[in-house]
Amino acid sequence: MASDSESYDGSDSDVSRDYGSDDGHYHGHLSYYINDEYQDYEETDSYQSEEDIEEVYLEFDGASRGNPGRAGAGAVLKFEDGAVITRVREGLGIGTNNDAEYRALIRGLKTALEMGYDVIHVKGDSKLVCKQVYLEFDGASRGNPGPAGAGAVLKSEDGAVITRVREGLGRVTNNDAEYRALIRGLKTALNMGYDVIHVKGDSKLVCKQVRGEWCVRSDKLARYCDEALELIDQFKEFNIEYFPRDQNTDADREANRAADLPEGRIYWEYNWHY
Repeated sequence: MASDSESYDGSDSDVSRDYGSDDGHYHGHLSYYINDEYQDYEETDSYQSEEDIEEVYLEFDGASRGNPGRAGAGAVLKFEDGAVITRVREGLGIGTNNDAEYRALIRGLKTALEMGYDVIHVKGDSKLVCKQVYLEFDGASRGNPGPAGAGAVLKSEDGAVITRVREGLGRVTNNDAEYRALIRGLKTALNMGYDVIHVKGDSKLVCKQVRGEWCVRSDKLARYCDEALELIDQFKEFNIEYFPRDQNTDADREANRAADLPEGRIYWEYNWHY
């Protein structure tokens, strides 16, 4: 993280490029390099199945000259051996350092997904960004059992959406979909590098079974519950609470949209403007 007194000139030993705009605010221009070859940037939707999983290592940082002041986001994708795959820089205009840190993380994640990676190991020096995330989840089944989808939304502490994820589940029950939504959300949070997570859902059954307050009588749900608990064990801190359906509208929307996806299709949507 660059402090207020540090100078950031937007260049490094491998990449040097002017990201200025006519108004001098250096915003909105984005380019990246793959193995030192310049690539034009094009926005794309990110679709990915769980087949052919590939791993990538993401390092991110944000800088603001003045806090708030002229800001930039930087991200580097690497192989496990440390070799650089891609460097990304984005001019942000006037913003705070915390804004820039989040934008750097989101830009790096978005780039990794567009390049086909779906297992991402993340490192950053912003404790605010890395430490905790808020997960809202929901499942939907049209017919119970019927065409179903899992939806999850990750948010920052102030309620700003970081990412939305939807997964098509095929024909399953609503309880199956609820567990699958929780599992998808937990996996997403872990892959994004979060180790403290606060979870909310409108399935009393899932919340109470995960907390050990209700017995799990279905063998299938028991397998889902065990998978969720294995993921939960990877967080330093975890809590889950039930809240009413009318307060879970974001995740409910994603779950219903997910029910239209083919089975096994996963869609990520990042709010990179946050």
